[in-house]
Amino acid sequence: MVNIISIYQSSFEIDGRLKRFQKTLKTKDEKVAKKRQQIYDRKYEDLKNPFLNTKELFSKTKEEYIEYREKQVKRLIRSQRTLDSDKGVLKSFEDFIKNKYGEIYLNEIRKKDIEDYKEKRLEQDGVSVTTLGVNLRHLKSFFSYLKKKDKIENSPMEGVEIEAGERREFVPLDEDWKTLYEYLSEEMKSPRYDWFKTLIWILVNTGMRMGEARILKWKQGKSDYGRKMAKNYVYLSPDFSKITIYYKRSLRTIPVEHIKEIFKKIPKSKIVYKGKSREQKVEFVYVFENPISRTPHDHPNMTRMFKTLMKDLNLNEQYTPHSLRHGFVSFLANNGESIFNISKIVGHSVKEVTEFIYAHHTPKNLEKTISKITEV
Repeated sequence: MVNIISIYQSSFEIDGRLKRFQKTLKTKDEKVAKKRQQIYDRKYEDLKNPFLNTKELFSKTKEEYIEYREKQVKRLIRSQRTLDSDKGVLKSFEDFIKNKYGEIYLNEIRKKDIEDYKEKRLEQDGVSVTTLGVNLRHLKSFFSYLKKKDKIENSPMEGVEIEAGERREFVPLDEDWKTLYEYLSEEMKSPRYDWFKTLIWILVNTGMRMGEARILKWKQGKSDYGRKMAKNYVYLSPDFSKITIYYKRSLRTIPVEHIKEIFKKIPKSKIVYKGKSREQKVEFVYVFENPISRTPHDHPNMTRMFKTLMKDLNLNEQYTPHSLRHGFVSFLANNGESIFNISKIVGHSVKEVTEFIYAHHTPKNLEKTISKITEV
């Protein structure tokens, strides 16, 4: 304890962090100051954390946290997608808590409430173990923030198991890959432009993720540069010969000279009519832009369209857009292309690509390999 005439101050160690707690004694009279200090000594001697606000409502702190995350988005250290997930998960948890207790203070939330929330979420349609895991990780970040800000003493997430969802990786069979590629190749010869089939054609020819192709721009934007930010960006070079991709904090450039002609077929603008006779030409920012919302096409809707395409071609409906990325890697590897070059194109390490290839060799590939021994 430090004895200062006008200020009472004390240091507390909280989870290994030294904090200083100060209160004014509102006097310069030494005798009065000492008496008031004795009162504060008795009041705070058993208090582990004098900064703790035990009467803070969950709903109020949730809004404060969202504001904090919004500031991170503006500073490009957090993605808009993460912020949107934060809002959805915290709203879901708040509804659950209010339904169970009504309005509740932060320090009243227990581990048991998190476990009950887990069970409730899994009972809802469309919520998988993977989705639940994402929800819980958002909650963990929220309560870690509260603990760091000394709003709670212990996180209710401590000891809560976050199950890792099973990764479903369906790699297209050689014959399925051939069927899809030949179908799309013929479709690209049609004079009629189909934006979705064109997008899929780009995926099978580049190994890009659907999320990357979805936000592909015609040219580099003002803020589309650098590595140390959460904002993703993807853009074409002026001559359509390469695509620069910054996605999941990884930067790469891939050549697309072999499909550059397809970009010339894609509309870059539309005519908007204002009034009866006035018209205005509007330039598109994105290669695959919704002409009504002026934003990239909706990801869930694109996933549904892909399932429909698989069904129409009588292919495995368990294939996902991400399966095309796996198919791209497998096809190039099976045709003797360098694993190093493949890794540079898809934006993975050589080790990751090697492990994928070894894990997904088909019996047909293995049969072809082992039969080489007879050629001795």
